[in-house]
Amino acid sequence: MQGGRAPRNTKVKPRSRLGCDNCKKLKTKCDETKPSCLKCSKRGIDCVYSLEMVFQNPKMGHRKPKRLSKSPVSNKRSSLGASESAPLEKSVEKCLLLPFNMPSFIPSSEIPILPLPENLLDHPYFREAFDFYRHFTAILLDNKNLLDLLVSHALTHRSLVLTDENYNPHLIELLVTRGMYNLISTVGSARNEVTCISALMLCTQRIFSVADTDKYREIIEIAHTSYMAYIENDLDITRNDTGQYVLHEKKNCLAYFLRNWIGYFEIIGLMMYMAPNRANTFFREKLVYEQFELRNDSKIDLFLGFNIDFLLIFDRLIPILKEADKTNDHISSDVLAKALEWEHELRAQYQQFRSTPAKPTDPTESDDILNATNEVFYNTGLLQLYRRVYKIPRNSKIVQNMVTKIYKRFKHVIESASSAENCAILPLFVAACESIEKEHRNFFYERFKIQFLGGNFPTGDVLKILVETWNTGDPWIKSAERVAGENGFFLI
Repeated sequence: MQGGRAPRNTKVKPRSRLGCDNCKKLKTKCDETKPSCLKCSKRGIDCVYSLEMVFQNPKMGHRKPKRLSKSPVSNKRSSLGASESAPLEKSVEKCLLLPFNMPSFIPSSEIPILPLPENLLDHPYFREAFDFYRHFTAILLDNKNLLDLLVSHALTHRSLVLTDENYNPHLIELLVTRGMYNLISTVGSARNEVTCISALMLCTQRIFSVADTDKYREIIEIAHTSYMAYIENDLDITRNDTGQYVLHEKKNCLAYFLRNWIGYFEIIGLMMYMAPNRANTFFREKLVYEQFELRNDSKIDLFLGFNIDFLLIFDRLIPILKEADKTNDHISSDVLAKALEWEHELRAQYQQFRSTPAKPTDPTESDDILNATNEVFYNTGLLQLYRRVYKIPRNSKIVQNMVTKIYKRFKHVIESASSAENCAILPLFVAACESIEKEHRNFFYERFKIQFLGGNFPTGDVLKILVETWNTGDPWIKSAERVAGENGFFLI
C-alpha cells in the first residue's frame, strides 16, 4: 500500500432493470420491494414501477408474423405464452374506413398480445388487473365449446374490420358447428351455467356475423333450458309464496346476471327483430320474467343501463306489439285496453323511480350517463306504443317531443361509439326512424355510420332502413322488410 490510501474499488454494482422509476433516475440500486421500495419509503415519496418493465421485450420488437402452416387450432395451453406470440401489427392502418378519432378505437401497439401471466403478478396494480383473467377469461381454457365460440367471434370481427389474409370462413363454421354440437351435449350437465353462457355467446356471434337469424329460437331455447337446470340446483336460490324464483342482485349475482342477459335478448332484442320473411318473428309462449322475482339493490341496473322494472314492463309489451303489427289499420278494443293499461304502468313506474330516494351505498342515481340511458329507454317504450300500437302519425307533436328528448340525451350526455351508446342501441334506432327534423336525422345517421365503421356491421342495414324509412314515410318494420326481408334483421 503506497501513500496510505487503499486502492479504489472501481467495480460498478449492477442495477436491476426492474427497479422503481425514482431509483432509476437517481441511478441507485433498488431493492424492488413492492408496493414501495425501502429508499422511497425513507424519502417519503411515491414509489412507481413503470409499465414498461413488465411488457418490454426487445427481442420481439421487429418480429414478422408467421403464416399458419398447420391447423390454427391448438389445444396446448403452453402455446399461449408471450414467447410464442407476435406483437400487434399495424395492419389496422390498411383499413382506410376506420375513424381513428373514435373514442372507443384502440390504437395499434407494439405490446405482445399475450404477456406471460407471471409478469402480471410483479406489481399490485397488475395483479388487480389480472383478477379479470382469473375469474372470467380463464374459464375458456377449461370449456372448449365456449372457447370455440369466442374464437370464432373474434375471427369474424377481425375479418370484417381488418385485412386478414389468413381468414378462412370454412374454419369459422367448423368452430361454430363444433361449439354448437358440444353445447347441445352439455345441456343438463354439472356446468349448466357455462352451457347457458355459451348459448348466449353463440347468439351474439350469429347476430354479429349477420347469419342464421332464423335459428335464434333454437339457440335461445338452449340458454333457457340450461339456465333453468342451473338455478334448480343452486341451493342459494329460494322461492316466494307464489312459487317464483327469488333472485337477489348481490347474493345470486351470476343467476341474476344471466337472467337479465337472456331477458335483454328476448325483450329488447325482439323490439327490433324481424325474422327472415317475417316468419316466426314472435315465438315466446310465456313472459320471460313470469317465473322470477328480482330483488335489486341499485336503482339503475349496471348491465342494462336502466331501471330493471322497465324490463319487466317491456316484457308485457311484446304480446301487444305482436297483435298490433298484424294490421295496418285500427286495433281492436281489447288490444287498445291492454295498451292503455301498459302505458299507465310504465308511467307510474317512472314516477316511482324519480320519487324514490336511492340508498346511500347506491352510486347509480347520481350518474349522469346512467340516468340518460334510463330516460331514453323510458321514452323509447312510449314511442313504440304510440307509433306501432296507437298508430299516431310520425309528425305528431307528441311523437316528435319524445324523439327530441332522446336526441338531446344522446347529443349532450351519451358519447358516440361508447359502451353506453352500444347498450342504448334500441332507443337510438327507434328515435332515428321516427325523426323528421333534418338536424336530428343527420345526427342519428352519423352515429350509426360511426358504429358501422367501428365494426358493428349489422348497423349497415340500419343505415339502409333509415334512408328507406325517411324517403317513404313508412314504419321502420316495413322498411326493414324491404331492406333485409330474406336475411332477417336483428340489431342488439
